[in-house]
Amino acid sequence: MYHKNKSSGNTLLDVLLAILIFAGALFAMIEFQTSLLRDRGIVNQESTALSLAEDKMQYFRSYTALTTTPNALAYEDIVSGNASTTVDNTTYLLSWTVTNLTDPTRKNVQIQVDWTDSANAAHTISIESVIASIDPTLTGKVSENL
Repeated sequence: MYHKNKSSGNTLLDVLLAILIFAGALFAMIEFQTSLLRDRGIVNQESTALSLAEDKMQYFRSYTALTTTPNALAYEDIVSGNASTTVDNTTYLLSWTVTNLTDPTRKNVQIQVDWTDSANAAHTISIESVIASIDPTLTGKVSENL
């Protein structure tokens, strides 16, 4: 007597189902990797933008005179403005707003960096600090008894 194997048709379905599950998992993994790479790029751009803002703030803090002096950055010269720079094919637009405050004399500086990522999404970061009007020639004497 000859018996037909009833599971022979199921093997093909099992193989097709396994291929479908494997393909779905592979597609999900590729999508996840793409998302990670995109997010990594944005994090790198944010890091660059923050570094540019911090460098500009440090530049303002490094004034060497109180009043305008040839070939020197003076406290008086810290005013609002803007600039752009390109790093790794990304253009960053820096803008800074300087507000003069009194009692005691100081400047509130806000620096904003704007850029557009490869997906054409706009990003912005900003930092803010206060820069005091201290004569740079006396900075070593701040803690010294006068």
